[in-house]
Amino acid sequence: MKDNKLTAAIISAGMIANKAHIPAYLNLNDKVEILAVCDMNEAVAKATAERYGIPHYYKDAKKMLEELKPDLVSVCTPNASHKRLTAMALENGANVACEKPLALTYKDTKELFDLAKAK
Repeated sequence: MKDNKLTAAIISAGMIANKAHIPAYLNLNDKVEILAVCDMNEAVAKATAERYGIPHYYKDAKKMLEELKPDLVSVCTPNASHKRLTAMALENGANVACEKPLALTYKDTKELFDLAKAK
């Protein structure tokens, strides 16, 4: 936590990020600072960052997490990538808000809960 605010990063610049996660964090601007948005489509990431005044945008989630070390990460990607990206964020020390479902199987979900508890 920097300056008594949580720092946040958003993985994916699609509809759910633009209509839910980013506006929610902006409504908490006294408690949360959005550092970056990441999307495989760099032009979309850049446009979203510019639209909301987010200082950084990335195409590579791993690079974003390693460089910025956010306190909180929103995973707003398609379901099949939730487990991988959630685990990556947890491994980089972030708390995670993941869109549902967290994972596609009970086993994968349990692994993520165990990883979160360990981290």
